[in-house]
Amino acid sequence: MAEIRFEPGLEACVETLAKSEYEAVLRAVLESDEPDDEVATRVAVLGEFLESTDFGALRGAYEPHLARGGRVVITVGPTDTGIEWRVALEGAPPV
Repeated sequence: MAEIRFEPGLEACVETLAKSEYEAVLRAVLESDEPDDEVATRVAVLGEFLESTDFGALRGAYEPHLARGGRVVITVGPTDTGIEWRVALEGAPPV
């Protein structure tokens, strides 16, 4: 499964984006007649991300960067022991 990417902004945080993606993927699973392992994995990864992440701390780590005009990319993916997420901060002007 490919990693799931989020690009939060000041108008929509990563938690909001993850919830929207989870609902869309879950809806696709429920509407499908055939099982899809990749979609099921995506639902599981998003569910675990939403349940296990301290979004207040995560937002605190990237929102100052956004406020300075930078770009944030958060990637989430499965590992052998659960999920892993990474934050990339790009393009902020110097403080």
